[in-house]
Amino acid sequence: MHVNLDTGLYKFRFTGVPRFLLNQLTLLYDSGLVDSWNEPVDYTIDLLGSGLLRRLFRTQRVLSLDGQRIFNPVPVMKCLPSMEWAMNWCIGSFDHRHLLIHSAVAERDGKAILFPASQGSGKSTLSAFMGLKGWNLFSDELAIVDLESNTVNPIFRPASLKNKSIDIIKEAVPHSVFSNTTTGTQKGSVAHLKTSNFTQFQTFAPSKICAVVSPKYKANTQLAINKLNSMQLFALLVKNSFNYSVLGVSGFKTIEEIVRQSEGYSVNYSDFEQIIPFLSGLID
Repeated sequence: MHVNLDTGLYKFRFTGVPRFLLNQLTLLYDSGLVDSWNEPVDYTIDLLGSGLLRRLFRTQRVLSLDGQRIFNPVPVMKCLPSMEWAMNWCIGSFDHRHLLIHSAVAERDGKAILFPASQGSGKSTLSAFMGLKGWNLFSDELAIVDLESNTVNPIFRPASLKNKSIDIIKEAVPHSVFSNTTTGTQKGSVAHLKTSNFTQFQTFAPSKICAVVSPKYKANTQLAINKLNSMQLFALLVKNSFNYSVLGVSGFKTIEEIVRQSEGYSVNYSDFEQIIPFLSGLID
């Protein structure tokens, strides 16, 4: 089975998708799951069957882009997280029309906050909660910044939550819409959270970046806010950029402009009620 996913900036086609995933993809992408396009897709990712022995003893898929294997073979039941990771891989590897930063992005009232941070910092959990509480989640993984306008673009993707984060969001927002949880991946248990439908997403627009906040979840701690100077903020953005070195002068100028127009902070927090008023204040 093949499926086409419209994520806004990028169009993906997947071939060889296990049929049982159709309900999950429809749940997460609704009208963004389309039958066909008249124009070419940006990326075609093939989910290929593995060798004969593997097919006999353990059904797997190999994700491939233009004949290049993206990841090691994965069991069929673990294809959904791998499809999401493959989309991130394609964008991070080949889109050099934008500055790409490993960062969640939440927007409200035409102003966006970037959350660049390493894995395990809690950025996806925080931004996913915001996406369910009146903010627009542009991405839980990628800040895609226009090199001319210096605005950050939305993409239509679910938030990818792992391990304890899944239960935290389910407890905080009991009626949130999740995919099934995939256990035993290389990142542990993974579930995908829908924070908007495709019709809502189509109202999102590229937005000015007003703040950059590097969050760190620490249980049972008081809220601690540290303002970053311009050099610290510049270094933080460069460190978390996928393609800064590839872009050269245009990448430098874009980060320079983000620093000029934004406030920068590092924040330690232990619950949402601590940090959300601070983030709202940055917008207001």
